Amino acid sequence: MPVEQTLQVALSASVLEKQSAQKLLTSIALRYGDLPLMRDAIMSSITNQEFDFLVHFLQLSNWPIAQSEKEIWIETLTNAIVRKGNTNEMLGLLTRLDVDSRALDWQQKAILTALAIQAKNKKLKRISLEVTPKLFTRTDFDKPTATRLQTASALFEWPGHTAQTANAQQSLLNEEQQQQFALGRQHYLTTCAGCHGSDGEGSIVLPLLW
Repeated sequence: MPVEQTLQVALSASVLEKQSAQKLLTSIALRYGDLPLMRDAIMSSITNQEFDFLVHFLQLSNWPIAQSEKEIWIETLTNAIVRKGNTNEMLGLLTRLDVDSRALDWQQKAILTALAIQAKNKKLKRISLEVTPKLFTRTDFDKPTATRLQTASALFEWPGHTAQTANAQQSLLNEEQQQQFALGRQHYLTTCAGCHGSDGEGSIVLPLLW
């Protein structure tokens, strides 16, 4: 099927029964997921179903193999879940990260990257919790992961913890610059990452960006 027709199918998939739409959109995402317009079309058809779609993706048999377009999808879906702000879904993301530190793979790191970046957006409503999530009490992660977890914790508030305390560590960016960074990351994932990779490392076709 030509790309143009596939795009129209992706845009209209929301009229289908949920399971059928998920199956159809998954096949489209796996084939054309590196195209920004196709990603946008799929995301528009799964509004309010982003968490289910992410879980479905992570359970696919061919997803243990890391590829930049897969990382883009994970970050894009995680970003949408964060903006939605559903407490159960946000806790579901934390549960997926709460694994043996030695077993933290590229999929979970992509989720954590998205959480840490979105946490810099001060306009997002924080998730109120009654107790500290176990993930944020652990001390066995390596320094880069621990730093991202500290940043991501600003998405949540619980007794004795606020977004301000999570960001108590000095940042090289002021508040406005942090929000610009989060927005820029989203633009990069949408427009550039398909060719240049999720972290700018380039590809066979296009060079690295730094």
